[in-house]
Amino acid sequence: ALDAECGEQLPMQIEPRALVRAVLRPPSEPKSLFATPTDWVVMPAASDSPPVLIFGADLGRSRGLAFRLDPHQGWVEVKGVRLPRATLLVAEKVTERVGGSLRDAMHVYDAAMLAGDDVRKLPYAERRRRLGLLVGALECDAEVLRQSVGGPAAGGGSGGGWGGGGFGEYEDEQTAGDAAVAQNMPVRLKRAYALSELPRAIEEAQEMDSAGSGGVSCPFRGMLLFPGHGVPSTKAPGREWAQYKSKSTGQDYWACKGHPSIPIVRKPMSFRSSLVELVRWDPKAGDVTLEMLRDFGDKVAGR
Repeated sequence: ALDAECGEQLPMQIEPRALVRAVLRPPSEPKSLFATPTDWVVMPAASDSPPVLIFGADLGRSRGLAFRLDPHQGWVEVKGVRLPRATLLVAEKVTERVGGSLRDAMHVYDAAMLAGDDVRKLPYAERRRRLGLLVGALECDAEVLRQSVGGPAAGGGSGGGWGGGGFGEYEDEQTAGDAAVAQNMPVRLKRAYALSELPRAIEEAQEMDSAGSGGVSCPFRGMLLFPGHGVPSTKAPGREWAQYKSKSTGQDYWACKGHPSIPIVRKPMSFRSSLVELVRWDPKAGDVTLEMLRDFGDKVAGR
């Protein structure tokens, strides 16, 4: 799962860069980390811990097991999560509030492998689209599990069902189905925003923290930001080369007197690059306040 991209291994531990005032520079300022704001993806953090890599595997007769990568213990099984074999995702383990109860869930947002399909070099938008299909399939599996509890045996027959008849310790099909699904940890796709939507991302994260949606709420613990859409694929050929943009085509070039211009080609940001360039704003650490973050988002949006 940790095979190299361009000769480099994926990190054993995800360590986001802290978003501090020195980093929080508007795109218009020189050497801004966000010089190409359309490249950046923003999403609320719902855990105090950094994201982790989770991997799906088959072991013996057990199918679809899930493991998280621990820097000290290696791959540790995540009870209650089912993933297809040869699937490698990035996720936050989140404690959700459902009614008056708490439960754990996996909030995923990026993928390197999906059921054996290597998607590391695809643009983030395509990786996310395919990841969304997987999450949708896992949700369908949960509904199948719920319905299977009320199968033919549940009415008192001699087949499967819970305990071969009735609903075991549960009074009805609905309660038994809910209990069966509750034994599985939900896998959800994290909501993603453009950098220019940062103020809206903050507002909706605060709403999810206080009221939630569909009876489910989750904590607001900060913001995750990473470049996901594209970066220049070349560096300046030398100190004497300068960058310019064609007025007729909008194409960027490196130019130097006496030499033919070199187009600056853009390519998708790979899975590994998105992972290691991750930035985190933590409201309990650093010197960037929530209002400063909102103001930054307004500047990016041109307000």
